[in-house]
Amino acid sequence: MQSTKICLFWTFWDYYLQAATLFLTMYAAIERYLLVFHRQCIMKNKLFFHYIPLGFVCCYSFGIYLYFIPLFSCKPNYSYDLAAFVCGGPCYLNAFVQNIYDTIIDIMLPTCVLLVFNLLMIGRVIRYKHKVSPSTRVSNILKKSRRMILQLLAISLMTLLNWMPWIFIILVHDFYDPSFGEQFITIFLHYLPYFTSFASPFLALINLPEIREEFKKVMRQLMTTLHILNSTQLDLESSSMELIFLSGNYPNLYGLGLFDIQQETVLRLFTDEILLTNTIKNQMVSVAIGINTNEIRSSINNGNPLIFTHIFTIFNNLRYLSFGPSCLWYQRLSFNEFLTVASSTLLELHVCLSYFDDCLYLLDGRFNQLHTFCVDLKYILSSGLTISKELKKNIISHIPQLERFTFNIRSLIHYHNQIDLTSNKDIQYTLMDFKDDHIISCVDYSSVSEEGHCHIYSYPYRSKYYNNITNNFPGGLFQCVSKVSFFDERPFEHEFFLRIARSFPLLKKLTLINKKPQNNKGYRTSKNDNQALSIVNYRHLIQLHLTKAH
Repeated sequence: MQSTKICLFWTFWDYYLQAATLFLTMYAAIERYLLVFHRQCIMKNKLFFHYIPLGFVCCYSFGIYLYFIPLFSCKPNYSYDLAAFVCGGPCYLNAFVQNIYDTIIDIMLPTCVLLVFNLLMIGRVIRYKHKVSPSTRVSNILKKSRRMILQLLAISLMTLLNWMPWIFIILVHDFYDPSFGEQFITIFLHYLPYFTSFASPFLALINLPEIREEFKKVMRQLMTTLHILNSTQLDLESSSMELIFLSGNYPNLYGLGLFDIQQETVLRLFTDEILLTNTIKNQMVSVAIGINTNEIRSSINNGNPLIFTHIFTIFNNLRYLSFGPSCLWYQRLSFNEFLTVASSTLLELHVCLSYFDDCLYLLDGRFNQLHTFCVDLKYILSSGLTISKELKKNIISHIPQLERFTFNIRSLIHYHNQIDLTSNKDIQYTLMDFKDDHIISCVDYSSVSEEGHCHIYSYPYRSKYYNNITNNFPGGLFQCVSKVSFFDERPFEHEFFLRIARSFPLLKKLTLINKKPQNNKGYRTSKNDNQALSIVNYRHLIQLHLTKAH
């Protein structure tokens, strides 16, 4: 079935709307320029500068194509074929005068005017940005109209990109070579102007803050996905774990970190063949796990040893493991039941344990290639205030190739009216077997609670916290420590706080427990040099807790 009327209707509205869109875009560029730089003139003569031009553009476009297409006296060369779904072009294009007029007036003129006013706008904006004070009237208008300017500029540039190739091809076609670009026109340029109409709403919307934020979010997710696919180390939280594992195969992945995750989630992950493929299991050499500390207790009894065992069953080539349920007492790892745990590839292990026997359990030879062992122990049962003999007998003597032994041990005993108490000198004597290490010791006794506290550690100090500091604090530089606490039955004087500031330059969190007032608090001078007390600065401190403080 063929019909000339269908093609006549379609062609008229197609050409009219294209021309009207081009003219309206041209006028928008002109009015935008006038609104910014000649706003008062526009506001005083809205009828002349706004309404009349808009009406003229719409009426002119409608009238000229009403004449060119339905009313022009030529034999139409188009017919609508339902089978082919095509129409031929309007016959006025075969008339030289009408074709040239349409090309110059209806296409070239608005395109050139659009180009000129966009260049003027960009040039004057750059000029005002660099040479004019920000408080001027034009600068204020530019700031207020920024969104409108960006939207219209984007639409104008899109229009220019669509119409400039079309103008070039038509000029060459009409004045130089009639066969030039015929295939290009048929395939590409006939459809290029439609992109202006399709793209304009998106170009206007993309400058809205909500749309821009959503676009940035999508781009961040895309970049994150691309980064993950090429990553060798992947650190995840429980909320994103399943989605990321199902997103790809990760051929370059050799390290896995799971943080803020519950025991049940870890166990489900390790038993799910879809989430953890055999490829990932075999290529993984580094694993770090941080159990969620917000839940008070897990619904799984003794879940941490079970997870610890699963790790060595699943990852056959594991070399590094940081198993970090928090150091809270109910989440520490403890082997109440003997489990089959062994690895001939593990080189470095970081773990929080409950008892000294748990430490000995892991060091009985089941990890025969282990060269680095970092452990946080809660309890070490000993009859004395120091455990140096136990360390020597039960650990160091079993590791003949040990090159470095780093530790941080705090012990406590109840002495109940004993007179012969261990001194700091006695503690240092028991540490003589550690010849290649710099070891610091500090001993304190409480007459109220009848408790003895001993703190021994290898120096330099590696922990991020230093708890229960007393007036016997030996000093030193602790660049890794960000959290400290003070406790003593004797008052903390001004000189003590000065020593703390020098010893902990990166201190962020400080807790003080002391009911005793300073002895020389009433004097504004130091007891040593009779000078005014200096201000103690903790430059990085963000949290201060005063508990039972005077």
